Amino acid sequence: INAEYGESHQPSMASAFNNMPIQEKSLLRESIIATVHQPHPSMEEVMRARKEEHLHRMELARAQQHAASAQQDSSRARLAATMEAKKVDNPTRLLSISYAVFCLKKKKKKNNNTISVR
Repeated sequence: INAEYGESHQPSMASAFNNMPIQEKSLLRESIIATVHQPHPSMEEVMRARKEEHLHRMELARAQQHAASAQQDSSRARLAATMEAKKVDNPTRLLSISYAVFCLKKKKKKNNNTISVR
């Protein structure tokens, strides 16, 4: 980058390497050479590793799904036991009877009582 235009000068990779101490240079060279000479995995090895990773992820997902399902089942069982233990009045019961229907039934029951009283 040109310093004339007010931009900062950044050292290149070559100058950074040249400014390194000799021991660090030799370590870097050895690691580069070791990396280059390592055998690359075959396509079969890569595919086998990917398949194993996929199977592992699937097992984890199944285990999480099973745990969530078990938790839902236990929550439903607790709710059912609680509902059985409590006597629930008509207006608060969890069925889909509206309050108006409840009032009409109550009024009808009241009318039947007044007729029988006479």
